[in-house]
Amino acid sequence: ILLLFFGIVLIIIATLRPSDMPDWRNYYHFFNSTQPGRFEAGFLAIRNFVKSNTNNFLVLLFLMASLSISVKIWCISKMTPLIWLSMMVYISNIFVLHDMIQIRAAVASGMLLLAVFYKVRSQFIPFIVTTIIAFLFHYSAILILPIWFLSNTRRDYFYLWLIPIGYTCAMCDIYLTQLLTLLRLDFIENTLQMYGTLIDSEMNIFNIVQLLRCVLCFWFWYKINIISSRSEYAIILLKIYTIGIAAIPFFSNLPVAAFRISELYLVVEILLLPLLLYSVNPQKRIVGKFSILSLSSMFLFLNILYLNILK
Repeated sequence: ILLLFFGIVLIIIATLRPSDMPDWRNYYHFFNSTQPGRFEAGFLAIRNFVKSNTNNFLVLLFLMASLSISVKIWCISKMTPLIWLSMMVYISNIFVLHDMIQIRAAVASGMLLLAVFYKVRSQFIPFIVTTIIAFLFHYSAILILPIWFLSNTRRDYFYLWLIPIGYTCAMCDIYLTQLLTLLRLDFIENTLQMYGTLIDSEMNIFNIVQLLRCVLCFWFWYKINIISSRSEYAIILLKIYTIGIAAIPFFSNLPVAAFRISELYLVVEILLLPLLLYSVNPQKRIVGKFSILSLSSMFLFLNILYLNILK
């Protein structure tokens, strides 16, 4: 009942968010535009449905928030016993960045968690359907497909090398985008060209949040035997988390692409970070809870500072 209550509150907050939040005006102008725009089919379908019935922009925000938030909360309720720690991580970071700003990516990231749920249960058809739905709301969701090929039982420690290799390549000006162009696929070349035309500041791959995530990632791998004995999702969540962190240096020559890939995969923090609790001795669980609270507070503070929410 409490989880349902919090879900309703979050949906209302996301629907009634201030108009000076990033992307709000872009979506508002598109909603009132007669042009089809460049958006995905799923988002266009909801937009057209709303316009044909109420023509109320807030209804669009409500439907998008209802879809993205309800999927995430359902996954939290089904995929972890640490429900309130997961809610803390979710509200402090993912909710602010996705559900209140990147509303299309919010649906895709929620579907990624749902896809992990089906992957662990080896339910291929629901996995594919979930991926397709995510793709209809954000094209970056095509990156959910490789998750099916990740093992949920093998503790493949070679994933640990992705992060140092990524940083080494970045410092040597070697990027995965250069290798992708060798495939000569029009879709990839057009996407990379589009990202290359966007105006971006230089990416700092050594920012404090990224480095903290690297430390957390190594700690999780160090404790994965203990953690995986308490959570059937731990191994695959950690592999996705590692890839999401490594994407920053690997694609740092195209910051938009790096952030899109990383933010999609890092949604697993909702379920993974609370598992820190299992990495410490039972007598020191208060330390684990305090660490999760500190991480959530830091994310929330940085989001407020960066987005200038409190004016």
